[in-house]
Amino acid sequence: MNIGQNSLSLISKNFTFENAKKTGRNEMYNDSVKGDILATQYKTTYYEIVLMRYVNYPNEVYLKIIDLQDYTNYLIHLHNK
Repeated sequence: MNIGQNSLSLISKNFTFENAKKTGRNEMYNDSVKGDILATQYKTTYYEIVLMRYVNYPNEVYLKIIDLQDYTNYLIHLHNK
């Protein structure tokens, strides 16, 4: 995964997208156990992607991917190696 200033790219076994554009939509959520989560939205022609990171646990990252063709939702927990 590559997180740029205004774009996001991911190459994996199940999903591949390059230069998903940041939409400017950012939201903050609270997890009662781990604290605040920053959610940043990106978009491609085929996917809407939300990058979610815990403020206090920056290595714990999730991607919510919505397929814009059939609106199937996927939640991926990314692990750093």
